[in-house]
Amino acid sequence: MVKYLTKTLVVFSILVIGGLTASYAQMSTGTVLKFKISHSFVIKDKTYPAGEYIFKPLENQMDPGYFLELTSVDGKENAIFDTIGTSVNEEPSSSELVFRQVGDQYFLSKILVKGETNVSQIPETKKEKELIAADRVLKNNSMGATH
Repeated sequence: MVKYLTKTLVVFSILVIGGLTASYAQMSTGTVLKFKISHSFVIKDKTYPAGEYIFKPLENQMDPGYFLELTSVDGKENAIFDTIGTSVNEEPSSSELVFRQVGDQYFLSKILVKGETNVSQIPETKKEKELIAADRVLKNNSMGATH
């Protein structure tokens, strides 16, 4: 019984420490990133057209970096979205957006900032999860088909 409780406490401690580490891994206050995106993309179930966009942390929040603001350079598109902090082992040599392609749609997945190991990860939406599941079913069905 004591051995089981010790193992449980160790696992719980690792999860708590890991959670604390991840919770601070966000885009730094004052960071402003501008990207030209060549295809439409989805954030929080809304599709944005191709174009130039600015990403920056939402100002005046208790924990900076959790909520990001997206604004198109032409001012027509604007959004605020939440992120989950993760990290990478090596600092990226350039800032970049990472998209997950599902079918013909591109979902913004991560934002990496040049010189920082902190990564802003965008949670999967219900719609994205449904499309991923449907895509898997299609792939499994096509692999099992006989000719």
